[in-house]
Amino acid sequence: MENLTIRPAIGAAEYPALVEIWRSAVEATHDFLDPSDREEIAAHLPGDYLPAVELRVAERDGQPVGFSGVIGDELQMLFVHASARGSGVGSALLRHAIRSQGVTRVDVNEQNPQAAGFYAHHGFDVAGRSARDDAGRPYPILHLRLATPWQLRTLDHLREALPGAEVEAYGSATDPASLDAWSDLDVRIRAGAPVDVAAALGAPIWAFQHSATDERTVVRTVLADGRAVDLSIMGGGSAVLPESPSDAAVRFDAALAATRFGRGNQLIGLHLTLGILREALVQGMLLADRREGTDHHRFATGEDARARDVLRALQGPLTPWTALEAFAHFAERRSGLDPSYRPDATGLEALIRRGTAGRSC
Repeated sequence: MENLTIRPAIGAAEYPALVEIWRSAVEATHDFLDPSDREEIAAHLPGDYLPAVELRVAERDGQPVGFSGVIGDELQMLFVHASARGSGVGSALLRHAIRSQGVTRVDVNEQNPQAAGFYAHHGFDVAGRSARDDAGRPYPILHLRLATPWQLRTLDHLREALPGAEVEAYGSATDPASLDAWSDLDVRIRAGAPVDVAAALGAPIWAFQHSATDERTVVRTVLADGRAVDLSIMGGGSAVLPESPSDAAVRFDAALAATRFGRGNQLIGLHLTLGILREALVQGMLLADRREGTDHHRFATGEDARARDVLRALQGPLTPWTALEAFAHFAERRSGLDPSYRPDATGLEALIRRGTAGRSC
């Protein structure tokens, strides 16, 4: 994304470069197209298709690497040169089209699953299907619409659940085009009465952090359905919360680690995961103390043979599922120490499913 800019096209003089980008992109992604159809479409680009749309060009270091075309609220075209695929150009063009040009619809070839997945990742749902394209060619088309992100639906739910309060989003939710599958929701609430957080959010709370001052109460939650919502409650209102689970800190760290891994931030994700594995080893040490009847161990105990097991969580690539495996190691040892402990990973699993599905809704 370094040195990437998005600008309006400069007119017909730029069309040859855009056709070249189109050819490169189509050769890389549209192997289902009959060569004769490909040439027919290419022939219509400079005279018919490109002049009919509002063009934006993605430029890196002065060189066009992608372009998009919009009519009304529909994205008519988005192509990235094969040499720039996977570098964020397409996402930047799409975010610009949503944010600055009001795009809510796009059609995509059903035979191009990479493109369908790309739009699904950015929050588009399939709203319909046609057996042929606009020119009557036998290429099925999926009609996609931009779905309302869960963050905005949750914001509406909060306003309905708290009719006497002022409810205002801040952070990424103020710019829906910037939301991704791992985004949380940040909300300020000014209320004169206590706020039942679970009831207001419409789901059980799986993990939370809570702090309070004279001016405000801050609650950071992960819900059982995988939504992550942070509330800042002001105006004299307090937060009504369930009893905190005994493993609340580990649950919350696991959710943060999964989100960091999901966004490719392996440094912080691994830092959090190592903290969870350290807690797993602490549980093993306490279990050894109980079984041996002492906390002074000159020689190895039965738990020492299992100590290296926690490293299994770090084998292979670091992904959101790494955080879940680390939580499982903690839960296994905690269960051995406390038979009444009941491991619950539902919120973490839901958060990971929501994120890895590539959806912001």
